[in-house]
Amino acid sequence: MIRRPPRSTLFPYTTLFRSRDRTLSSIILNEIDFETIPNSTEKGWYLLRLGGFYREFGDYPKAIQIFHEALKYTYNDPKLLASIQNNIGWVYLFHNPKENVNEAINLFEKSNKICFEHNYLNIVGMNYNNLGIAFERKNRYKISKDYYLKSLKITESETTRNPSVAGKSYRNLGLIHEEKKEFDQAIELYGKALKLYDEFYDTQSIGETLFFISKILFIKKLIQESLNTCLEAQKFLLDKKHGYYLSETHLLLIEIFLKTNSPQYLATHLFRLMETSAYVDWNYHQFTVSRFIKIIDFIAINYSKKVALAITSIVIQEWQKNEYLTQLPLVNFMEENIIPELSDSKYWISKGSETYHIIESNCNAKKWTNVAIFGECNLIDSLKLCKKCSNYMKKER
Repeated sequence: MIRRPPRSTLFPYTTLFRSRDRTLSSIILNEIDFETIPNSTEKGWYLLRLGGFYREFGDYPKAIQIFHEALKYTYNDPKLLASIQNNIGWVYLFHNPKENVNEAINLFEKSNKICFEHNYLNIVGMNYNNLGIAFERKNRYKISKDYYLKSLKITESETTRNPSVAGKSYRNLGLIHEEKKEFDQAIELYGKALKLYDEFYDTQSIGETLFFISKILFIKKLIQESLNTCLEAQKFLLDKKHGYYLSETHLLLIEIFLKTNSPQYLATHLFRLMETSAYVDWNYHQFTVSRFIKIIDFIAINYSKKVALAITSIVIQEWQKNEYLTQLPLVNFMEENIIPELSDSKYWISKGSETYHIIESNCNAKKWTNVAIFGECNLIDSLKLCKKCSNYMKKER
């Protein structure tokens, strides 16, 4: 557990640290005069929590800057130093991980060295879990799994129990098994994680883990169970509006409704997919726009251009109702590219086969190739196109 400064000076910042509301947190942050805090370890702990605030909301460069500032005030407080090293390492795992993963490992090991000297086993448990993530980033799954198990030995021990970190370790073990397509083992581990998250009602982690389970159920063709679990995941993610996984639940629901031939639900979830992606970051939003285009193509082919145009129009109408969203160029892009292209393109099924053509009615190619509709999230079956049309899709999309 992180050591707390006296309540009289800490209370406003404790409220800030526990709040996941950006506006409320910013107001509280502005009320704290950090210049009045003495240059002592107390200031270091304040700065550690301040960096944690920026980390929670994804401003990783700012978090790292503040954590490094906190290092100036560690003095003779080894627990503060070990905690800061743990936090900087954690940020490195998610901020440019390919470049920073080795430095993250180095920081976790430095932190553990201090913790073993002073018996700070709670921090060791966190470091082991984070080392598991680090080696998973390097695709060294056996080492990663060993670290998660080491973490669980500490975080499930009676004297050093930490259900939050234990839940993360079980979930991370589940991700390894999911990656290896060992789906039953993954679901079992996700279930253990959920029980731990439920102890302190961690809505973000509950929602994310339910989403992982719903993806597996979809792959196993348990469509109704996948739908129910995904909707349950959304309830928890909506509680605090966590962007990335909330956005991904909408993508999965779109795939479910396409699979179950339920086009009446597509417009709502396509809009929500685009809306939530806009609140994550620009790169993710752009990636989601490319997925939106492929989904609209899929709808045009499998239903009709009329349906695809109607859904696109609804998304545009809903988008224009939000002042923040109207600042983004999505509507112009749709009106200038997607709608005209849908109006001009000719989608049809060739006679006697399930092969689709999308360029022109006299496309007589005989060789077929598969094109993934959803890119990296290829849960829906790939689309079979002739080679000529496939090359067109790859070039234009």
